[in-house]
Amino acid sequence: MSDTNVWLVTGAGRGLGVDIARAAPDAGHRVVATARKTEAVTAALGEHENLLAVAHDET
Repeated sequence: MSDTNVWLVTGAGRGLGVDIARAAPDAGHRVVATARKTEAVTAALGEHENLLAVAHDET
């Protein structure tokens, strides 16, 4: 079993979601980062091998 955690971060296109989603991959964790548009996540966070941007609306 892997010791790597996978985080699901909603609202990762701006605000606190960006801060959380940015810190986790740098600490060695994998992140599924969601926002209404994947472009918002990519613009805010860039590319990272442990980051997966997914379009998702919580409403």
